[in-house]
Amino acid sequence: MSELSEMLERVKLDDMIAYLIRGTDSKIEHIGTYEGRIKESYDKIFIALEEMFPAANRQDDGLYGAILDFSITHSEVYLEMGLILGLQLYKNLEQKYQSFELTGLQSTINKNWFADREMENGR
Repeated sequence: MSELSEMLERVKLDDMIAYLIRGTDSKIEHIGTYEGRIKESYDKIFIALEEMFPAANRQDDGLYGAILDFSITHSEVYLEMGLILGLQLYKNLEQKYQSFELTGLQSTINKNWFADREMENGR
């Protein structure tokens, strides 16, 4: 499962910051409800199968079961990967947070806040 290993390597704060600053936006449109999107995906696969294989029929329990088993396995794997990546991300962020010098950070925030207020007031 090299894909998971590669993602775990990218779940580092520095990599995320670099992506947020220089990355690209997702081109995938997520329109509709989760339920609707899932139903649409089943419709798409059955339409494609019925076009490629005219004898295929979405009412066939065997075919439907095979597709359902396939999608359940993928859902379970991606859920598990998402949880593992989320936990690793949390651990990495927590580790970075612990290494921050909070007094210096607060001082920097205060300086910027006061500078912004002075600029707003025309000083």
